[in-house]
Amino acid sequence: MKRFGYAALLAAAGALALVQHASARDLVFGSALPPQHNVNTHGLAPTFAALAKATGGKLKWKLLTGGQLFGLRASLTGVGGGMADGAIIIPSFVQSKIPHVYTITDMALFAEDPLVAAAASAETIFHDCPECLADFKKQKTVPLGFYGLNTYKLLCNTKVTNLAEVKGKRMRTSGANGRWARAMGGTPVSMSGSDMIEALQRGQIDCAIGPLAWVKAYSIGEHIKYVLDFPMGNFAGAAHFVMNRAAWDGLPLEHKKAIVDAMPLSAAMTTIDGYARDEQTGIEMVRSAGGVFTKGGKEFSDLRASYLDGELETVIAGAKKRRVKDPQKIIDAFRANVAKWEKLLAGKTRDTATFQALLKEHVYDRIDPAKL
Repeated sequence: MKRFGYAALLAAAGALALVQHASARDLVFGSALPPQHNVNTHGLAPTFAALAKATGGKLKWKLLTGGQLFGLRASLTGVGGGMADGAIIIPSFVQSKIPHVYTITDMALFAEDPLVAAAASAETIFHDCPECLADFKKQKTVPLGFYGLNTYKLLCNTKVTNLAEVKGKRMRTSGANGRWARAMGGTPVSMSGSDMIEALQRGQIDCAIGPLAWVKAYSIGEHIKYVLDFPMGNFAGAAHFVMNRAAWDGLPLEHKKAIVDAMPLSAAMTTIDGYARDEQTGIEMVRSAGGVFTKGGKEFSDLRASYLDGELETVIAGAKKRRVKDPQKIIDAFRANVAKWEKLLAGKTRDTATFQALLKEHVYDRIDPAKL
């Protein structure tokens, strides 16, 4: 009994020390993205400022950008292992570690609208996919915020104006876009965004499948000579705010609540003030450098329609290889949420305040910070 009492006392003391430690220091956020990337400038930095203000300066974050702590491939293990208190997680780079979450990401060509992709991903993960939350928990992390990128296009440093010219092109892709690249006759190449810059400069790749906002984020305007302006899906499940489990557990409840309350605006700023605004800047940068935009047309629409006929089966097969027991349940939930958010956003002004309010009502007001 004495030993039990002593052990309990030590455990209580350790828990108290953890809380005091978490509240007595600046939390560290590791972003693998370049300093000027819109997720850093329009999403994370304003969020951290808002959290400091909301908590009277008690909850402070230090943002380390440019992969100072770890790259995108190591972000999940880095934050889960305590190298940072928070990080950006891109499921494509950690498919086997969060396989249920990646099942949503693998549905890239079924959610082109960035607001729909962001909202449907968040609602599915938080409310319809306990296995997704278990993925993060297993990696000693807590997911909090998800954002949407702009619709993906084909950004090239060589001439691409039709399907015949796409064939044989080496394309920087990730996840589902690799399959789409092959369907177009291209060769997918997996690499980080930072590596993409040099690869485009040196001609190691011909194109990148991604949002036009990357032109500004990665300063590649002078290397993009042709843009195939045909929709090639979006990125679902990108998490711009994931915390280390011990760091989250060590926060007082009021700080947890402050973070959850901040997420709707954080996601809206990242998606709209960041990516949507940077897309326009990217278009201007390409055009000012003499870049050519081509719509693609019927041959791409026909290819896409036939390609999507078998895409769901491919997603399911891939998920089962990653030991997801019931991928159909996740797929059905995500597609239902995509349909829901398409209706919610139809006719609405696509501004930050409107999207924030919708995310708050339909996703974040239903989250209990004490149970995350």
